[in-house]
Amino acid sequence: MARYFLPKIAFFCFLTLLLFTPKPAKADLISPEYLSAHCKPNETEVTCSISGFASGAQRHYECAIYASNPNYYFLTSNGYSYSGTARYCKISNPFDNNFYKKFIVGLLLTLIIELVVLYLAGFRKKKSIILITISNLISFSAFQVIFLLFNFYGVLSIIIAEMLIVLFESIVINLAQEKSFAKTLLWVFIANLISAVGGYYILFVLSGFLK
Repeated sequence: MARYFLPKIAFFCFLTLLLFTPKPAKADLISPEYLSAHCKPNETEVTCSISGFASGAQRHYECAIYASNPNYYFLTSNGYSYSGTARYCKISNPFDNNFYKKFIVGLLLTLIIELVVLYLAGFRKKKSIILITISNLISFSAFQVIFLLFNFYGVLSIIIAEMLIVLFESIVINLAQEKSFAKTLLWVFIANLISAVGGYYILFVLSGFLK
């Protein structure tokens, strides 16, 4: 559920977090790749123990369960630790019924929240409302499908995607010529921020009904 709004929240909090980013710990037992690698949002991640791990071919019996299972694939391992571990991802269909159900709910929440915010901000022409709807349908759909298929959930990817979304929606909505482009850009940014926080909270409350 969280993947529909967490990328937006991460983007809007990024500048604030930069001020409080902790310095990396000086440790030589954990591989940076082991910490940064993640399964796709729709996949299940499992961790297992390894012994005497020197290469990808040497695994503990606990990991052999996943290594020999075609439904799992190897993600990464902590080859520098004395008590090594490896991580596997369980393959799943990204476009299952559950995905479509969550996608539709997320899209509707985003669209409703942004329509309300922008309407209250003065975007009340019929053309503006139509353009807001079209731009959100395109940006939300493209964002979710591309990120799901290619697993672009790094901080840089999120920042670039959110900047493009805000810019794209602003350009499309500004075709109604109801406000200046600067004001349109500002209100689209605010609408996306509110939809991210509000949508995530609502989805969190409804998560039990959408499983």
